[in-house]
Amino acid sequence: APLATCLDLIRDRLGPALHSLWFNANVEPRNTILGPDFVHWHGPETIVERFGGHAVHYPPGAFGQSNLDVAERIVAYVRERVPARARVAEFYAGVGAIGLSLLDGLAELRVNEVSPHSLRGLEIGLGALDEDLRKRVRLVPGAAGDCAAAAEDADVVIVDPPRKGL
Repeated sequence: APLATCLDLIRDRLGPALHSLWFNANVEPRNTILGPDFVHWHGPETIVERFGGHAVHYPPGAFGQSNLDVAERIVAYVRERVPARARVAEFYAGVGAIGLSLLDGLAELRVNEVSPHSLRGLEIGLGALDEDLRKRVRLVPGAAGDCAAAAEDADVVIVDPPRKGL
C-alpha cells in the first residue's frame, strides 16, 4: 500500500510501452535477491514465448533463458532427436519450453518441476491446450529425485540442465 502511488506513476508514465508491472520484496536478512511472493500491479500475468510449439508462459519468478535465439536453437535440436510417438519424461522442465514444443508428436509427456513459479507457468500453458493434448501430459511436481518414477517406461528422458550424479 505505501508504494501504490509510485507503482501507479510508473504504470501511467510508461503507458503502452509497459508490458506488466509486479512488486516483489525480500524482507529476510539473507543473501537472497527476491522474496517468495509477487504482487501483480498491471498488465498480463505472463510473458508468452513459442519455441516451435505451444505457448510457453513465464510468470514472475520462473526461470527463462535470456538469449531467446540460442534457446530456440536448443529446443529445435532436441525436437529433431525425439522419435515420433515417444513417451518422454522431462525433469527440471521449468515452464515447459522443451516439452510443450515436442507435445504434438508425442504419445505421452511427463513433466517434473519443483519451483512454484515455474509450476504456475506450466499450469497456465497446460490449461491452454485442447483436451486431447492435455490428456497426454502428466505434471509431476516435486524434487526430481523424489519423482524418478516418472522416467519408468519412458522412451526419452530429458534433463535440462544436466545435474551432477545423474
